[in-house]
Amino acid sequence: MAATGRSQPHRRSAGSAAPLLLLFAAAAVATLRATTTGFVVAPRDAGAAATTSVTEMQDEATAVSTRRSSLLGGLGASLLGVAAPDVARAGSRKSVVATFKVQLEGDEGGEGEVKVRLHPEWAPRGVRRFKELVRMGEFEDTAVFHVSDKTAHFGLPAEPTLTPDHIKEDLVRVANRRGTLTFSQNKHGDRVNQLFFNTADNDHVLDRKGYAPIGEVLEGMDVVDRFYAGYGTRPSRIETEARGNEYLDKEFPKLSKITTVEIEA
Repeated sequence: MAATGRSQPHRRSAGSAAPLLLLFAAAAVATLRATTTGFVVAPRDAGAAATTSVTEMQDEATAVSTRRSSLLGGLGASLLGVAAPDVARAGSRKSVVATFKVQLEGDEGGEGEVKVRLHPEWAPRGVRRFKELVRMGEFEDTAVFHVSDKTAHFGLPAEPTLTPDHIKEDLVRVANRRGTLTFSQNKHGDRVNQLFFNTADNDHVLDRKGYAPIGEVLEGMDVVDRFYAGYGTRPSRIETEARGNEYLDKEFPKLSKITTVEIEA
């Protein structure tokens, strides 16, 4: 009998805890429902401790809801074709500018600088190849060897080297307008290491042929317009590939030259 009398208070204590656990469970459900409206619905008879716990639960639930809304918002924006703010900021941080140092030569001489913003979103393969060529120093002292009233071509190395493999095509996402920088194509339609500045709007011809611009001139288009054009397209590309500046300096000494290209992120 004595043992039975001692166990009953224990059973009453366990039974009295059950309503408190139910109150906490109800408070949790109410909190999750209330996060969308910005306030907490607490059980009417809950104590101060329960209210504090509910508030903490609300803060956690609100944080989860905020992260979920951010993800859904970004997904919705992408489905609508609009960049989410975080994505747009990330894109702006990745802006890459290439600076061309130029010796104009010709009859007047002088030097200049051209800044080009590269656009991987326009032509990812083309921009990647351009960066590789810069890292290898392929544009150092390279001549602007074909200049017409529409384009100015460069990129064949000053000293003959092994010709890089051609790169796969990029889709033409931007028109070949004046001021854009584009990879040229060889007789097989492949892009390797020769590029040109569009000095006129050439979209009506080049876009449908698959010429994909990789960047645009930010500063120095006046320098591009001053590239020496007296030889036109007379310099032989085949001879230039085989002999480099040895051939060009002897036969076409007035050609403008790109001395260096540097890339800054």
